[in-house]
Amino acid sequence: MAASHQRFIKSKLSIEEVSKKCTLLGWTISVSTSERIVVKTSISLLSWGEKIEVHKQNDGYLVVSSCAMPLQIVDWGKNSSNVDKIQMALS
Repeated sequence: MAASHQRFIKSKLSIEEVSKKCTLLGWTISVSTSERIVVKTSISLLSWGEKIEVHKQNDGYLVVSSCAMPLQIVDWGKNSSNVDKIQMALS
């Protein structure tokens, strides 16, 4: 199982606004519905990229960042950093 990090983030922003914020972070949106966004990051020196899922919940969003490569068990802090970036963008 790939390394991952998740966090619940309280926010009153709409899913469309969250989608725009993810785009501004330079991430590519691969799925966008009224309840969920899936974005992908590009390959870097530290990883093969990550898949970030943003799920709308009652008073915020559940954000899960996981390594794109299923066998990658060390993420060098990239998944936590991705979740931090979304949290900052939503505040």
